[in-house]
Amino acid sequence: SVSEAFADILAFYSERGDVHSLANLTCLGQNRNIRNAFFTDDTAKHLTSEVLHQLFEKKRSPGNSCDKVNFSDPHITGAVLAFVLYQIFEIAVPETDSTASIDGRMSLEVSDERYRRSVRWVGSYLQQLQKIRRSSSSELKGTQLFEPMVPAIAQAISGLNLSNSQKTQICEKATKLLPIFNEEQLSPVCR
Repeated sequence: SVSEAFADILAFYSERGDVHSLANLTCLGQNRNIRNAFFTDDTAKHLTSEVLHQLFEKKRSPGNSCDKVNFSDPHITGAVLAFVLYQIFEIAVPETDSTASIDGRMSLEVSDERYRRSVRWVGSYLQQLQKIRRSSSSELKGTQLFEPMVPAIAQAISGLNLSNSQKTQICEKATKLLPIFNEEQLSPVCR
């Protein structure tokens, strides 16, 4: 799922937010477009306990359809993670009047910065996952694999000169989109 999220978000920023390549792929296009808050069946892109339950279920559900999203598919769960990152980076690295592109796409300056922040996020996620693996006496399973998510987001946006308003918005967005995490777990992005 993390790999799929990373692929979706890097493709999006590489194209400066242009999603025309997804336009003719009805279900896939809408489901994987990181700007879309909902899947084709109107399920919100939130990382909930139900999403993780389906992802880690022993019995896999059959493939996706436009009528019912299937969270046992890591591409779909990755689409949730990509949407979360997109929402947070949208606040942390905003497009401004001075950076806005005249062609309707994201400015090169903003897309490049968000791209770099995405790379930083996955690097931090993988480093923290390794630390957890080294300190654990057993193989990591299920939700443990998502524990580094919030600290990695905090690392990805660290060093930015965020206003208090941006910090509040990021905390609110993370709280809404990542309900699997409690207040303490969200604290790295809610300081």
